[in-house]
Amino acid sequence: MAEEKSFKYVIVGGGVAAGYAAREFSKQGLKPGDLAIVSREPVPPYERPALSKGYINLENKASLPNFYVCAGSGGEKQFPQWYKDNGIELLLETEIVKADLASKTLVSGTGQVFKYQTLIAATGSSGSWQRVDDGVDLILRCQEFRDSEHGEI
Repeated sequence: MAEEKSFKYVIVGGGVAAGYAAREFSKQGLKPGDLAIVSREPVPPYERPALSKGYINLENKASLPNFYVCAGSGGEKQFPQWYKDNGIELLLETEIVKADLASKTLVSGTGQVFKYQTLIAATGSSGSWQRVDDGVDLILRCQEFRDSEHGEI
């Protein structure tokens, strides 16, 4: 079994809410190592609405660093180094498969165990997917980074 890691705060999810929460923790004087963000995404939190808009704009393709969290509000873009500089542990490509709220324990798909004092669920939501019989090959769904063309966004 993998080594257990403990944090004062754990944010599960890698979307915009996770990034803005991290920024607020940083402003409030977060101590290094107190906060972890656990996300199944391969990239740090980003402004999801910009993903689909940047993906379909063929004339002016967006690149991911241009819509890392806080870019949309005119704030500092939270590059991976920003999280490191602020003492926040980014645990990317890590999916939580079990949450035991009584023992304040999370378990990842690889068996990694995370203990926490406070859990923030920032997992967002998934849009509904309607069945389409005609023209299904013309429909694109772009909700997460993995839905876009890797390297293009």
